[in-house]
Amino acid sequence: MNFFEIIAQTFAQSGFVAMTWQQGVMILVSFVLLYMAIKKGFEPLLLLPIAFGMLLANLPLAGLMYDATAEGLAWYNSGVLRIIYMGVKSSIFPCLIFMGVGAMTDFGPLIANPISLLLGAAALLALSCVLAGCSSGSTGADSSTSPAADGAAASQGSTLRVAMELAYPPFETKDDAGNPEGLAVDFIRDFGAAYGYDVQIENTAWDGLIPALQTGKADLVISSMTITDERKQSVDFSDAYAMAQLAILANANSGVASIDDLNQPGKKVAVKTGSTGDVYATKNLTNAEIVRLADESACVTEVVQGKADGFLYDQLTIYRNHQANPDTTEAVFIPFQDAEEWGIAVKKGNTTLLDQLNAFIAQSKADGEFDRLTEKYLAEEKKAFDEYGFKWFFDFE
Repeated sequence: MNFFEIIAQTFAQSGFVAMTWQQGVMILVSFVLLYMAIKKGFEPLLLLPIAFGMLLANLPLAGLMYDATAEGLAWYNSGVLRIIYMGVKSSIFPCLIFMGVGAMTDFGPLIANPISLLLGAAALLALSCVLAGCSSGSTGADSSTSPAADGAAASQGSTLRVAMELAYPPFETKDDAGNPEGLAVDFIRDFGAAYGYDVQIENTAWDGLIPALQTGKADLVISSMTITDERKQSVDFSDAYAMAQLAILANANSGVASIDDLNQPGKKVAVKTGSTGDVYATKNLTNAEIVRLADESACVTEVVQGKADGFLYDQLTIYRNHQANPDTTEAVFIPFQDAEEWGIAVKKGNTTLLDQLNAFIAQSKADGEFDRLTEKYLAEEKKAFDEYGFKWFFDFE
């Protein structure tokens, strides 16, 4: 994430872009009064902390001091800091207006005495914090006695951070402007709309997807990830939202026509690191040399250039890359393992989100959601799969 994305995300999550016009006017007036107070020669040591407080209370950029990844002002939701924040926010404007009026009119001995003003500001801040604490407490009591009517109401307005590797068209990819696009992107955005989430997608390298969940940087992962027992030890998976089988993209001169042809001394098998093709090859192709590479395109290049005899990946990828390289590759679609199930991963123990995902997946299977997505993104591939007799991604029977 670059600096501008951090700023944009912080603005969006802090609510700055949604402020009322009254708040905007108040901020502008505060700056004007502060400027006039400085011009009148008011005590700089007194102005600096008040100016800082004003920025802290009103500018979302202050969130960067607390959360370098700009995942929102998470600190704001913690009890003590929330009370202090609300106290500063509610007391800073009266202080500034009081200062500004005094600076412009030379009114009263209190204004002329910085120590008195500091004591007054401190008292006002303390009172505001007490009031903010009472307000926070009463809000919590209300929410505890008024549970949401359903999952959509409970998650209304919440941010859903989604990690996916945008390197697998047409499921997870980018458009010409670099924005997330694809079948999985549409699916998770439809889920967000159904449950009231503000979906934010983070392009994440494959080997960083599960760690993003474990470290709290993402709420879920949807990235054509196969459900495996090993991964279940680290994350919880939803029900399957797609099915896939492995296939082989073989070099045209390799003589590979089956999986057994790859499991021979002297054969090189390209796999994407950490993929189910990697897992399968490690377990079953013990006689071959396994070449592990970071991404799908690198594996395809190895096969096209004859540096590897075959590449193990899902049937759709193999079909597409054979279509793109018909003279240098062969596609071997003979099934050599059961269909894999793709699931959406969440942090272990997040049963609320998992239940929502499973309910939406079940609804999508029943209401034609997957048929609509197929027609939009995979119409030609569906015809080819039917001709080959392949099991389709969304054939759950």
